[in-house]
Amino acid sequence: MPMAMLQGRYEQSRQGDEPCLVLSDPYDLSRFSAMLTQLGLTPFAGRVLMAPLHHEGELLGFIIAEHERPQQAWQADELTFVLCVSDFSTQTLLTLSKLTRLNGH
Repeated sequence: MPMAMLQGRYEQSRQGDEPCLVLSDPYDLSRFSAMLTQLGLTPFAGRVLMAPLHHEGELLGFIIAEHERPQQAWQADELTFVLCVSDFSTQTLLTLSKLTRLNGH
């Protein structure tokens, strides 16, 4: 992920900030698609939604969702669903990390 797209976005979240980043600008989408191509992944063609996985100030990663049609806007229930998946994924990562430490690996 190009750092310029994220710089200052998730380091400090405040109540009232938007919890997700929506990529709909053609320039941002082209940069994001180029990065995915470099990683050997299929680039996105639609509107992209990124929800952070973070815990205690540390950014662990992102959940990324896509609408196939760029004109289609994200609805409130879709945003809520992606944020729930993000929260669940964060808890899963933390649990796996704790289990790994307990098992001495």
